[in-house]
Amino acid sequence: MLTWNIRGAKPTDLTRVAELIAAESPDVIALPEVRYKRAAELAERLDVSSVWNKMHHPWPPLFPSKAEGAALILPHILSNTNHAAESDACSKRICRRRIVQWGLVERTDGSSDRVFNLHLSPHDVKEERRNEAARISAIACSLPDSPPPIVAGDLNDQESPEVITLLLGIEAVAPPSSSQFDAPTSSIDHV
Repeated sequence: MLTWNIRGAKPTDLTRVAELIAAESPDVIALPEVRYKRAAELAERLDVSSVWNKMHHPWPPLFPSKAEGAALILPHILSNTNHAAESDACSKRICRRRIVQWGLVERTDGSSDRVFNLHLSPHDVKEERRNEAARISAIACSLPDSPPPIVAGDLNDQESPEVITLLLGIEAVAPPSSSQFDAPTSSIDHV
């Protein structure tokens, strides 16, 4: 599984992103912050399917293509998909609104994984991030125990790494540096 916040509103070289992802050949790609057209184009370049859900869109009538969301991209069947608001900011017009999306990855060999793609609130709202982690854990606990969940995404946990412990069943593995996009110096993206 690979997670990558390609920063939805920032210019992105999708050709290069597709090359890097293809070189890793992941079963699942979790993009916690991406515009619909970019997710669809990336899935097309990789010749795989995708599921995208809207996170927020402050200017829907003026700029319909500027909505940001989350995407799961994969070469397998994704069933039982859903998403929910994880933040207190529930209006889709507020850019602080966050969602979690999940689904069941089913492979041709009969194996499966339940995957969660999330993007926790930014660094300056530590308590909100903790509340989001608790909401996500409640969702995970409400689903069948098998297969166990795999959580991926941008946890924005630079200044509050304890947020990982609030996600039930998470085994914290030190990820490589992933923030900032162009010159990584710290870890905020996790699987």
